[in-house]
Amino acid sequence: MDDRQVLSGIIFVNRDGLCQRNAPKDHGPYKTLYNRWTR
Repeated sequence: MDDRQVLSGIIFVNRDGLCQRNAPKDHGPYKTLYNRWTR
């Protein structure tokens, strides 16, 4: 997974107040977003 896509997904989730499961698929799998956020 490209780091830029994942970072964009994390920012999208935090900005809109969503959970990782509701992030668009173009940001990568929700589990990847969650794991990178917790690190």
